[in-house]
Order: sequence, then structure tokens, then C-alpha cells
Amino acid sequence: MASEKVDVRSELPVCPADRPEGWVGVRIDGLVETPLTIGLDELAAMPQTESVQDVQCFDGWIAPEQRWAGVPLSDVLTRAGVSAEAGFVSASCLALKRTSTLEEAMAPGTILALQLNGQPLPEEHGGPVRLVVAGKMGPDFVKMPELIEVTKDSPEA
Repeated sequence: MASEKVDVRSELPVCPADRPEGWVGVRIDGLVETPLTIGLDELAAMPQTESVQDVQCFDGWIAPEQRWAGVPLSDVLTRAGVSAEAGFVSASCLALKRTSTLEEAMAPGTILALQLNGQPLPEEHGGPVRLVVAGKMGPDFVKMPELIEVTKDSPEA
């Protein structure tokens, strides 16, 4: 049975995650040549791409084919110069930390999203920036990432 397209901005439960005070951007650190911090204005000025991803929760709900737009994470990681030893990329905001393989982080469709379905990303869904990881579940889409850290081994190992 085909499911109707649901607009996550108005139909799905809002996840009011704690928000960092004075978010100034996302810091790229760890196994990189040049640690850097990229703010919202700089992200908005970078080349943008679209990533169509389902938003799915472990509770069972799904919002299919949501159109996210933003900066490919691969562009940001390339700018920082990822080490040949790198194997994992963790994104964190406050106490929340999610880890992906380097391959997932560099994949087309993994972006630092600034828009959702053609509109600026609203606060209740992670705005102004949310990491969208291609092929992962919604809880892995870190809202307002403060740190993206490149490591050799998985921090959860």
C-alpha cells in the first residue's frame, strides 16, 4: 500500500530537544588537517544540494520523501582535510551524539540541511541546521550540531 506524502513540518510530532545557548556554528575537529568552525552565513553561501530522505522513527512512524536542502557534509569534511586514518564521523549537540561511518558521512545525500520541503528549517525540527544522514533513521539526524568529530575508531566501540 502506497503511503501519502506527509510534510514533517506540520504532521509529525515535534521533538523539542534542548537547544545550545548561542549556537554560532558547527566545529569540525579530530582527524582533520585544519579544524574549523562554519557558521550559518558561511553554510548558506556554500553550494547547496537537495537530499530526499524519509524521516522514520523507532516508534514506527514515517514521513516519506522529505526534501532537505543544504551543504553536502563531504564538502565540509573535504575543506577540513580528513586524515587517511579516519573511519568514523560523530555529530553532537549538547549530550546527544550520533556516529556514522566515514563512508556514510561522505555519501551523496548526507548534508547539513538548512531547508525542509522548500522552507527554512524551523526550530522545532532542528533549525537553523540539522545533519541529515542518507539512509539512517530520523533520530540520527542531529539537530543543531555543535561538533562534528572525525575519528579512527567508533566512539561507541
